Amino acid sequence: MQFSGYQFQGLHPDEAYCRVLPFSGFALLKLEPLNESATEKKVALRLMKWNMFSAPHVYPLKTTGFQSFKEVVLLQANALQAGLYALEIRLQTSSQHIQHTRFYFLVGIALTKLLVWFSLTMFVLITVFFVYSLRKKS
Repeated sequence: MQFSGYQFQGLHPDEAYCRVLPFSGFALLKLEPLNESATEKKVALRLMKWNMFSAPHVYPLKTTGFQSFKEVVLLQANALQAGLYALEIRLQTSSQHIQHTRFYFLVGIALTKLLVWFSLTMFVLITVFFVYSLRKKS
């Protein structure tokens, strides 16, 4: 299966996102089967917000019932705030066996900003290490 998120904002409103949805607010989450064996199953989705500062750590926001996975399954999420989210995917086979998996993704954090902050942090750490090694030699 393949996960995609659409936000219809920014310079490219029709762009699909995977692990990082750059805008807060509305998102359309799409799950589609990639092979024939998945189309024989039913799928249910549950969108959860991750909060590491309180227990329990995940809060359910929206849930779909089991539906046929022969085509694309959509979940519309309104008013998403910046943070870490999980999409719990439950697959039900014909023998009523249910498999669970979670897909984690970020919302409201632009990937370019994240990469810039990471690069700056690495630059500062390398500079500190370099200055420390120069002082140690002298």
